[in-house]
Amino acid sequence: MMCAARTLQPTDRIENTNRNTLQALVESELGLSLDRGGIASALAAYARKKAHSLGIHDEDELAAVVMSDARAFNELIEAVAVTHTWFFRDLEQLQGAASFLADRAAKTGEPPRVWVPACATGDEAYSLAALAEGARTEAEILGTDINLAALQRAREGVYGAWAVRWVPQRMKSALSPCAGSSYEVVPSLKRSVSFAQHNLLHEPPRSSAADGLWDLIVCRNVLIYLTREHARRVVDNLRQALRIGGALILGASDVVFELPLGLAPASIDHRLVFLRQAGAPPPVAPSTLEILAEEARAPMMDAPKVPARAPLHSGATWRFETREPCAPLQRPTHDAPAVNGDGSMASRQMLAGISRYLDGDVQGAARQLRAALLLEARLWPAAYYLALCYDAMGLGSDARQLYWRVADLIASGAPLPIDAELGFKFLEQEVLRIVRRRVAGT
Repeated sequence: MMCAARTLQPTDRIENTNRNTLQALVESELGLSLDRGGIASALAAYARKKAHSLGIHDEDELAAVVMSDARAFNELIEAVAVTHTWFFRDLEQLQGAASFLADRAAKTGEPPRVWVPACATGDEAYSLAALAEGARTEAEILGTDINLAALQRAREGVYGAWAVRWVPQRMKSALSPCAGSSYEVVPSLKRSVSFAQHNLLHEPPRSSAADGLWDLIVCRNVLIYLTREHARRVVDNLRQALRIGGALILGASDVVFELPLGLAPASIDHRLVFLRQAGAPPPVAPSTLEILAEEARAPMMDAPKVPARAPLHSGATWRFETREPCAPLQRPTHDAPAVNGDGSMASRQMLAGISRYLDGDVQGAARQLRAALLLEARLWPAAYYLALCYDAMGLGSDARQLYWRVADLIASGAPLPIDAELGFKFLEQEVLRIVRRRVAGT
């Protein structure tokens, strides 16, 4: 692969000079949102430990040290980076990726190039390599991550029993038992995967192809940890790194309620992917949904204005396969509020609620999402986000009831208001899969 590992250097300054702190450093240099995945508590623990070891009592001084010292910067990365992964996570989606690679190899006559950004300890990259090998598809796979310690583990390829607990029987040959209860990736897979350090906010690494682009990018369960602004930047970087016709696969948790510019949704083995389209993406302009969100947000919120997001494009070619309806869930009986039918106002309330949820205002989001559902009880995106709010508030029973309701609404084909349909319709099946897992407690 044409990408060498390097030691990341902190920049000379933080973008937001009014917040010269570790929090600002984590947001601006790593793109991480402090209210996601325990990142704030991990950062606080690191700061206490580092300040004590250096005898520093001032947060600005500690941030300056971390910014100017590469070793301290990488220690910070290790402290806040999320490395939660395992082999064959969401196997169905990985099998779809392997099918895409086989088709791509047949069409191009050359090994497809695969990039797995934010690969952590490499479990996912090796899983994809094993599936490709099982399908007799030769592929070049690069896994990248910002965490040097995680990359070292990936290169070693040795994992504990927990990481390999979901390895399918037919894939057992990808790992060989070693000392204790550990398992090691077999040499053939190690040779097909390489690893390098890379920050997703930076320019993408080049593949070994003449154009330096990738046939497949698998970036799963990453965007959920980023701020909205940085998530948009990352998706655009990923798009630019794809070949025409190449596929971007996001995780089930990375549901985005807008179509990324220059990417069209498609189905591979009944799972949502985004394919890069030919031609330059259209210019950025506010979408109908964005305008509605701003209108709803302005009179109701004191928070800063939401940054403009990428527009939705009704002219995009959507290549969905015909799908069989999902099997109905066995659920408890519950009643839904009456439908008032005020779709436009309901959409405004819903979009404002989603915006509040993404800003970390769970209580405020719940209020507006409930208001949306009182106006339009069939608005499943509002029910889905309200369930997420209840989960965050520790109201597990209420959240579970709402997940059932979302599943019912999607399965029944409940119509969405015209001003919301473009932004949500194409994600129904992916959201349904998330809901089913939440209900099952997996």
